[in-house]
Amino acid sequence: ITAAVLFAWFRAELERRREQAERLELFVEHAPVAVAMFDRDLRYLTASRRWNSDYGLGDRDLRGRRQEEIFPDLPAHWREAHRRALAGETLRMEADRCEWADGRVQWLRWEIRPWLDLRNEIGGVVIFTEDITTGQIAEENLAHSQARLKVTLEAGHVGTWSWEIESG
Repeated sequence: ITAAVLFAWFRAELERRREQAERLELFVEHAPVAVAMFDRDLRYLTASRRWNSDYGLGDRDLRGRRQEEIFPDLPAHWREAHRRALAGETLRMEADRCEWADGRVQWLRWEIRPWLDLRNEIGGVVIFTEDITTGQIAEENLAHSQARLKVTLEAGHVGTWSWEIESG
């Protein structure tokens, strides 16, 4: 193998890896949910714009910063989920009510799972979240309205009925 051949191979390999990194970044940016990837020390490797938007982080570059540094009020059950994911588990929560230190309440659907490095060892975790606050509030409002209607009907001794006309 000549130096020119080796140099051409090396250059092609670098280009291939650059293209892979660009595709991964595009995937993260356009994912339908918020995505963040962490190393074993829970330092950010990457986070999508939606992650920053959903958590009110603006345009901050999170790379290299620890999760607890960004979210000092991280709920205890999330810390436990991180620990379990680093041990190899995949965990999911369909509706998780989060109360942040600033008084804000946010409902999230999330999944956390380990990712494997080139040696097939756990390199860290990836977290997918979806802000479902609007839907949860709508469900709570509907439940309250139904409860009020039931109390009103019972207090007024009013019944309900339906009538179907048979077509003949």
